[in-house]
Amino acid sequence: MFSIKRLFIRTVESKINNQHSLFDDVYDDISDYQVKKFKWQVIHGYGFNVDSSKLLTLMPLTIKTPTNNGGGLTYWDHVELEGYNHEAALHEFCHWVWERTGLLNSDYVRSYIDAYEKLAKSDKKTNRDTSNAAAFAKLQLYGDNAEFPGILQLSDYDHAFVSLASYHMGQYTKGTRRLPSYMWPYFDKVFSRTTLITPYYEGGHV
Repeated sequence: MFSIKRLFIRTVESKINNQHSLFDDVYDDISDYQVKKFKWQVIHGYGFNVDSSKLLTLMPLTIKTPTNNGGGLTYWDHVELEGYNHEAALHEFCHWVWERTGLLNSDYVRSYIDAYEKLAKSDKKTNRDTSNAAAFAKLQLYGDNAEFPGILQLSDYDHAFVSLASYHMGQYTKGTRRLPSYMWPYFDKVFSRTTLITPYYEGGHV
């Protein structure tokens, strides 16, 4: 039976599988179709898992302007992005999922922070394949100056997860920003380990 929704899904999936076509996409308006297409590409391109995808598909999303490359905000009832920026979208999408899946309970957060600290304190010489992530973790957890004292001092446990998620953008088991295997299970609760879009830090879409 013919379905407009199914046709839309097949069309977007085809574009995701064709990296050149995806990179050539020009979002020149904020029509309902363009916003839905962008959301679909981020959800499936960066490998959000089935449960996360369900939450994000129902999430109200607004785009302020098509030409802005800025960030965004997550409100209690919707996500608002300054423009069509993949990193900003993934960051805010993770906020939405993280806050709605019970992952902020104390036992889970404590376990995650312990693993995050282990990464930040890991020896870069003996763990070269995860040294980039270790340097990022150290900066995020402990800060660099008075302006940013670090996640631990701020008790900003939501961003402890979201900042690292938008750092690796779904590629936490491979690539230049891969994480050590003991951290993979935490992100498996949100991602599927299967990405279809090359992240910006490896020359892909911004």
